[in-house]
Amino acid sequence: MNTSALRHNAKEATQKFSRAAIQVILFIAVMGTAMAVAAIMRMEFMPSFIISIGDMIMSMMFGMLGNLPIIFCMGLAAALAQKKKVDAAITALISFLFFLVANNTYLTNNNMLAEEGIAGLYGTGQAMVLGFQVVDMGVILGMLMGILVGWLHNKYQGLTFGAYFRIYEGSRFVFILMIPITAVLAISACYFWPPMNNMINNLASLIETSGVFGIFNYTAWNFWLIPTGLHHPLWMSFFYTPLGGTAEVGGEVIHGAQTIFLAEMSHMNEITELDPSIKYVSFGLTKVFGSLAIAAAFIRTASKEKKAYAKSIIIPSLAVAVGTGILEPLHFLYIFIAPSIWFIYGLVGGIADSITYMLGVSTYMPNGIIDLIITNIAMPLSLTKAHFTVLIGILMMPLWYLPTVWIIKKRNIDIFQDQEVSNEDVIKSAVSDNSDVKHFISGLGGQENIETVGNCFTRLRVQVKNPELINKLEIEKGKQTGVVVNGNNVQIIIGMHVETYKEKMCDALGLEA
Repeated sequence: MNTSALRHNAKEATQKFSRAAIQVILFIAVMGTAMAVAAIMRMEFMPSFIISIGDMIMSMMFGMLGNLPIIFCMGLAAALAQKKKVDAAITALISFLFFLVANNTYLTNNNMLAEEGIAGLYGTGQAMVLGFQVVDMGVILGMLMGILVGWLHNKYQGLTFGAYFRIYEGSRFVFILMIPITAVLAISACYFWPPMNNMINNLASLIETSGVFGIFNYTAWNFWLIPTGLHHPLWMSFFYTPLGGTAEVGGEVIHGAQTIFLAEMSHMNEITELDPSIKYVSFGLTKVFGSLAIAAAFIRTASKEKKAYAKSIIIPSLAVAVGTGILEPLHFLYIFIAPSIWFIYGLVGGIADSITYMLGVSTYMPNGIIDLIITNIAMPLSLTKAHFTVLIGILMMPLWYLPTVWIIKKRNIDIFQDQEVSNEDVIKSAVSDNSDVKHFISGLGGQENIETVGNCFTRLRVQVKNPELINKLEIEKGKQTGVVVNGNNVQIIIGMHVETYKEKMCDALGLEA
């Protein structure tokens, strides 16, 4: 296999992982909002019965937070499975439990169990998971097991045997395969994970010691990679794995910038400062203020006769970007027509986050205004310095706005000339019929050319067999704000109702949603 093919396969595998992981992360986003509301309910001035309800909700959410590995394991397996998703989830759950038992048994029998110190198991490389002391792989274990089960499930779930052995065919055969595979993995982890963990810690330390340069690149590339969809593995790694930091909160060892912050929020009465990993969950500043600036630039430069029309397209999508941090409905209006503006967007975003880092600002803001308000209101302003985030965002807006205006005028860019449907129509549309889906299926080369259909926050992600059969003009007849073709992978930018479109397409194609 040549280098080009390897790169293509690696990119395709990464995108499949991203599509699957998003399904899990959507639930984590809701968990974060619930924890923020619970933290507000627990404030001292609240009535005692409100505080008790807040305590209960926080405990429920912390129970989810402490078990992210198993949630990722089941979620990834089910999301990756093309058929019989329930079977895949059950196999993943059982395999995860197998790993815990096998790993703990091997550690115990070989006198490899770490001794608890003053800080418990923190720093020993081991942790308690569902009552078992095991090597501390965190969310990476769940991801690895979920991907492995999903891959084997797709490969063998259709396998059939003779009548006498029917009970062992299909999904049960995958279960049988996972018994020895999990045992080998559980034993191997006792030896390969400690040096792997050291390597991750060294990489995290390298990123940490790179200071401003590291923060700039982290934020800038998180935006520059959005058109390809490859930004997801970058921020996920920092949100949920030791790359984003490791801390002990409330007696629990927590990995990843987002999970550390959420754990701190549940114990905010016990902390005096936020963990430094907070710097990896602040690029909502760019999503809000950068989007405001660029939207203003396009409205400002629109011709007089198109000014009202430009506002009707820009403002609804801007509301989505500012409120939730979901950028595609707005930024895919111009991203392929004027990529230089997108480069400016990421560049200034990297500078903005570097400034907040240098000033010691610790605001949790991975997405939009909703994150900024709901989450940070529950934390002392002396810890988050959220007011500086707003101030820096406002002061940085000219750095997004002025270059964008200059580029639009210099290149005479008009993103409104070919718009037949406003983004407001796209966002409000509930897909009352299948006309859009029919255009998508036809443009993708027909039912026989479509292998899988998935989605992320705002995009349909479709895997096709033969990219030469793709007809972008046909796809664009349906309601969408952009079409991205990367080899066999096609992304159709829909907006907030993307899941409805996915379900409609899966129904039409006879696929599991």
